[in-house]
Amino acid sequence: MGKFDFFIGLKNFITGKIDKSELMSLDDKIYKIKTTIDGKSLIFYDFDYDSKVLENAGYTQDDVSVYSNMTSHYGNSYEFYSDYTGMEDFESGYGPWNELDDDNWEKLKYISHFLMKEPFSMDNSFLERFANKLLNTFPTETKEIVYDYSRERNEQITSSVAEHVEKEVKEFFETIPVNFVGDGIVSVDAREVFDYYVESGNLNFPLGKIIKGIMRKGEPMGGWSENIWEYENDEGFDKIYYNKEVEKELDSIIDKLTENEEEARKFTSLVERVSRKFKQGFWFPLPKDKSNSVRFRIDGFDFPSQKLVVSLQKGLKGKGLKRKEFKMTEENFYNLLYQPELFKIGELHDF
Repeated sequence: MGKFDFFIGLKNFITGKIDKSELMSLDDKIYKIKTTIDGKSLIFYDFDYDSKVLENAGYTQDDVSVYSNMTSHYGNSYEFYSDYTGMEDFESGYGPWNELDDDNWEKLKYISHFLMKEPFSMDNSFLERFANKLLNTFPTETKEIVYDYSRERNEQITSSVAEHVEKEVKEFFETIPVNFVGDGIVSVDAREVFDYYVESGNLNFPLGKIIKGIMRKGEPMGGWSENIWEYENDEGFDKIYYNKEVEKELDSIIDKLTENEEEARKFTSLVERVSRKFKQGFWFPLPKDKSNSVRFRIDGFDFPSQKLVVSLQKGLKGKGLKRKEFKMTEENFYNLLYQPELFKIGELHDF
């Protein structure tokens, strides 16, 4: 095909010298040509994918990625609000706390009598400390509360983003003489294409480049992956479901605490004593290990057994790394640290 064949063919089509089948033969990306009741000839051009349409229209790669995920027939894989974000918010006194109903606040107030040595408050500063205590004392139930919130919040934000994205793309194409049909196809008036050929002076351009030039006359907004808080709202958040799940976890905590109040208080004292010295979830070198190759980490506390859940790790990362989890009494924990010869769970050299 010569350099100006499509432009000449389009001119001949508009003036009635060739029919639509002859014009279509000049570019295999033309899906069809349709004549409207008002006499326009619409050229339907296939960019193959919706993402290619948006790329050619001037949307960024980030925006194209968001749009593709929001409109995919195979479901969305884009995570706007993660478990990690939920945990950060929870530990700062926000997020999961914000959607609790009155009944669950009453349950938390009751639990705080056992765990906190200060009056209950809904202030963020108190909730930060309370969050830390809950995570240390009842990590399983507390993490489930946070993760339930994260899933619901991500679902709500995703739905809001999807609605906003489709609305904004629709509005964008309403500002330009190109119609986004879907499935990678756009339609444009043949006369509009011809005028842009003449306007741009690029008579040797293929049709796809000309349509891209027409689309670039518009100004896409985008920025959908930024400032996700703009899409966070209460309307789409399933507060009833979330609070039912929270209620289950809080009831589990209360059952453990009230089954034997004396044991519960002993347990919270144990958590407090150990946590003052060793922060949960962090690795520390074993004090009496001369080789400096064994580290320990407190992973949690087991109620009602009154035991610590401790992981031991020996060696470097990769080959030769060994790790094992133990449940041990407080006494045995300090034996491990300072009198390893009295460590009753297993000899360290066998670890």
